[in-house]
Amino acid sequence: MKFEYRKLSIVLIAIYSACMIFTAYELFQLPDDLVYGSQVLSAGDLKAAGPVFVKLYVVVGITMIVGMGALVISLNKRSSEVIYVEKKKSTRTQDGQGDGEDDENSHTLDISVIKDIVSKESDESRLAKSILTYICKHLDAGIGAFYTTAQEGDKRMVEMKASYALILGESETIRFEYGEGLVGQAALEEKTLIIDDIPEGYIKIVSGLGSATPTHLLVVPIKNGDKLYGVVEIASFTDLGKTDAEMVGAAFKQMTQKLFGTSKTVKNSETAEKEDSKDSEAEDKSGKSTKKEK
Repeated sequence: MKFEYRKLSIVLIAIYSACMIFTAYELFQLPDDLVYGSQVLSAGDLKAAGPVFVKLYVVVGITMIVGMGALVISLNKRSSEVIYVEKKKSTRTQDGQGDGEDDENSHTLDISVIKDIVSKESDESRLAKSILTYICKHLDAGIGAFYTTAQEGDKRMVEMKASYALILGESETIRFEYGEGLVGQAALEEKTLIIDDIPEGYIKIVSGLGSATPTHLLVVPIKNGDKLYGVVEIASFTDLGKTDAEMVGAAFKQMTQKLFGTSKTVKNSETAEKEDSKDSEAEDKSGKSTKKEK
């Protein structure tokens, strides 16, 4: 698209320049045409009309220059709009750069909307899909994916559970071992990754107009209590920072609380299971001691 509009601008500027040269030639030939061609004026009249011709030359010259400038500016602006139609870029003023990392963007998340989504859905896959879709639209993100942890023999894996605008068939899925790629690395370290310079070809956002590599990537581990539950990956053309990562974590925390309860509930259930096992062991020991006495 960029090449086509640049090519068009060159052609139009060349045509306009040729018209300017032709018009200038005709203007300078006008006195001779009036005197010798059509004989409307005599040589004496031509001298008297000199100031009129000068004024005509100046007006036409200024008009041509202004027209050339307007054409160049218009074509350059049109080209810029076409190039970035799929790429929303956030801008920051120089005065706002020193406000701290937490003010990197103006995104805010309405947690009540997430709670409403969670209250209406109980299926894990559909719930993850709904939350991911809301977050991606809220952050102006082009692609999103949600992975849950899985065990395959001795291998710890993360497997895609839901996606947003990803080029993937319904029957297809993506898996990463812990430590494999950025998603696997985030799962291994259980730390958020914020990438501001995505390598070309790492991931592409595709639309009917073409494809492009996003500029920002956010990979957030999601925990259920002290255990890793999953990983969220979001790619965008807009800035993504720590505030966005916290919002993603808070949104999916609502999901884990719906599916597994709060962290306190999880710990209490684990404690109850341990106490039950201890009680059963004590009962077994008392039963054995009774048999020995008999």
